Amino acid sequence: MPDPRDGPPTLPVGVTLIQDASGLEYMDIEEGSGRTAGLEDRVLLHWVGWLAGGTFLESTRDAADENSDLPRSAGMDEPRKTDLSDPAVIAGWRLGITGMKEGGRRRLIIPSDLAYGPRGKPPSIPPYSTLIYDIELVRID
Repeated sequence: MPDPRDGPPTLPVGVTLIQDASGLEYMDIEEGSGRTAGLEDRVLLHWVGWLAGGTFLESTRDAADENSDLPRSAGMDEPRKTDLSDPAVIAGWRLGITGMKEGGRRRLIIPSDLAYGPRGKPPSIPPYSTLIYDIELVRID
């Protein structure tokens, strides 16, 4: 398995990203077979995130990473609960995770206006940053 610190894995040849009306781009890496996530759901996720230039941000599979906003007490390789109805969750996640099926994996390319916009999220996310996330939907609670 590639080290996420080396940047996001390249997409397979011939894969086309889907762009929705909001500007969010996504593609299913692996379609799940379970229930489908909706905007009001609490979901259990794994993720790896990067800036568009390839700079590693965070991973649920490496909770001890110094750049991560994840709690230091969290165990390694533990999925995290996310409430999609929580306004603190960036719009790009809410839009991109909605419609995923349990067991699925999806790449999200989130423009800055669906992420942290002009304020960024110091110190790791500069203003106007496009974010790339590979999301795995483990379970819908």
